[in-house]
Amino acid sequence: MKSEINEDNLSIDMKPFAQQLQGATDTDYFYFFCPDCKNSQVTRILDYEIKEDSPDNPYNEQTKSKAARGFTILFHLFCEKCNYKGKVKVSNLGFRLVS
Repeated sequence: MKSEINEDNLSIDMKPFAQQLQGATDTDYFYFFCPDCKNSQVTRILDYEIKEDSPDNPYNEQTKSKAARGFTILFHLFCEKCNYKGKVKVSNLGFRLVS
């Protein structure tokens, strides 16, 4: 299912959250690939939202490493090739500890 562009107000209907989103890095930047394009098309980050910003991180008590804070950032993604638009969160609050 591809996103639809609304020509009346130039808004783009956004998928709730990107499914099986992948990415890579070849520098000190991380790139998200479009999940609809098959050729590793890189998406643009159009905007971001700070969803959570906490002076403490609850995982600090369970880990050797200590995070300076807790955060969740939501990125708004767009693919110039196929008009895919989605959201993805990056956080240090909702991960699973692996032993």
